[in-house]
Amino acid sequence: NYAAACEDTWSYPVFEWKKELGLQDDSFYFNAGVLLLNLSKMREVNLTDKLFICSREINDIMKYQDQDVLNLAMEKHVVLLPLVWNVQQTAFFDTGSSQYSLSEIEYSKKNPAIIHYSGSHKPWHAGCLNPLWKEYYSFLLISPWKFNHYKLLQVRTKSFYIKSKRVLKS
Repeated sequence: NYAAACEDTWSYPVFEWKKELGLQDDSFYFNAGVLLLNLSKMREVNLTDKLFICSREINDIMKYQDQDVLNLAMEKHVVLLPLVWNVQQTAFFDTGSSQYSLSEIEYSKKNPAIIHYSGSHKPWHAGCLNPLWKEYYSFLLISPWKFNHYKLLQVRTKSFYIKSKRVLKS
């Protein structure tokens, strides 16, 4: 296999987009946010050329750029990882899965090994509804970038205040 990955848990790609992209029914659409790559196997089969070819073939319909190309080029050569290794934001809201049971999704949300703040609303945005957004700040405080903690929290608070003010006026 070329890689190991978790299925993309957003219901749209799982059930609709993979068909539009041309993936076979028994293939799963993986999220490219966390990948374990078998580089020697990828070199052996010259996957780089296949990635460029697939990119040209789907250029007009591509929605999720590198993720779409990787899914198409590596179809049937990706091993499914347990969801705890890429708990995406969609696992909490617009979840769809053909690979994970509801109990595995629930377990992963409570015991994530890697939290993937996928989507446009990140923990430092006031609109982030991911219930694990505070985890970002707890790890930021022990990272080399901890000096950014207060600045990011101020931006989040100010953004929330401005949006709340607009809502109240309307």
